[in-house]
Amino acid sequence: MQEELMIRVLLGKASEEEARQLAEWLATDPAYQAIFDQLSISLQQASAQKYDTATGLEKLKNRLQQEKSAESDSSFIYYRPTYKQIFRLAASVLIVLGAGWLGFVWYLASASHKPSVAMMEIQTMRGERKQVTLPDGSQLWLSAASKIRFPRSFQGNKREVFMDGEIFFKVSHNKEKPFIIHTDTLQVQVLGTSFVVRSYLNHPKTTVTVATGKVAVSLAGTSHKMATLTASQSLIFHKNTQQSSITSELNVAENRWKEGRLVFDKLTFAEISAELERYYDVKIVFATPELAQCVFKATFKPMHLEQILQVLQQTKSFHYEYNRQNKKVILSGKGC
Repeated sequence: MQEELMIRVLLGKASEEEARQLAEWLATDPAYQAIFDQLSISLQQASAQKYDTATGLEKLKNRLQQEKSAESDSSFIYYRPTYKQIFRLAASVLIVLGAGWLGFVWYLASASHKPSVAMMEIQTMRGERKQVTLPDGSQLWLSAASKIRFPRSFQGNKREVFMDGEIFFKVSHNKEKPFIIHTDTLQVQVLGTSFVVRSYLNHPKTTVTVATGKVAVSLAGTSHKMATLTASQSLIFHKNTQQSSITSELNVAENRWKEGRLVFDKLTFAEISAELERYYDVKIVFATPELAQCVFKATFKPMHLEQILQVLQQTKSFHYEYNRQNKKVILSGKGC
């Protein structure tokens, strides 16, 4: 059932293949994509708060009735979950997570009932990069296997977008309308600056790195600010432990993301392989498991996959077999 897969991804229990399947499915169903975005925020908020179950259920019932009777405009793509979809997913969540997680339902039911907003979604496939300009003039550079959702026009007193993957943002300054990026774990708020957010579903870490200006980072669905980052600072959030750390980046260059450079800063071969799989749309297999823990530090301008592997071979002893037809790379060797 797709609802169960959605919950597995939200809880970080899905495999990379399951996360990919969910992303492909959500891309074809805007209503469920809207539900997923709501859950990724409200589920975390619910886990940290206590709610009255009876009141929550009553509010949910009223909210569902509103959704059931709401009319839709077919001239645009509107991301409004239907009565049936919300009820079905709510039931699935209760079954999988137990009644103790009714908080997220209460949060969903308690939210003010706002009219639907026409949304747009742009995504890149594995091996693809793309530049995007938002309605407010902000510029984005999407890395491979990334996705951004935003309204056709930014209304109200803030500019909100939802993302998955790795995106470099150059946000247009507007002190009256803060720009807020929602990921599955964090939310980043800025007025106008340039920075990169890296947050792939089912990846253990979310990273925010600032090139210019200042950004505020908080847990998704909460108002509690974790940190304020300035130029050349990076925050790394570990999803499993819910712990974060801040480091200084000595060479945070805007062109690094615009030009599509690959930066491996003391990463394991396993982490690098995940990067290369997305960037070049290949499958990498370790015939020698010990190789996965080898650590590399290198920066690459856009080049062929084999060129990168050959450079890495100069620092570690390993061999590779590249089947271009099957898009598969097999790594073997003595390890580190």
